[in-house]
Amino acid sequence: MDIERIMMTGGEARSDIWNQIKADMIGRTINIPEVLNAAALGACILASIGPGIYSDFRDGIKHMDRVARRYKIQPEVHDKY
Repeated sequence: MDIERIMMTGGEARSDIWNQIKADMIGRTINIPEVLNAAALGACILASIGPGIYSDFRDGIKHMDRVARRYKIQPEVHDKY
């Protein structure tokens, strides 16, 4: 499987240390969206399709799913894991 990006949502996404640990362990950047409640964001995107604000779900994601923070790998720490 080819993973393009990793997004964390919910309560665990609020912890800087936990997100950095995950990035270092798996060797991938961890992205935290502006909206942490994925269910609410999904509902909002779906609600915007009916009246034609967005043409489809992918269009809604492109406009509404924004990254607030990124946790990049610390190579020296990743090597220790």
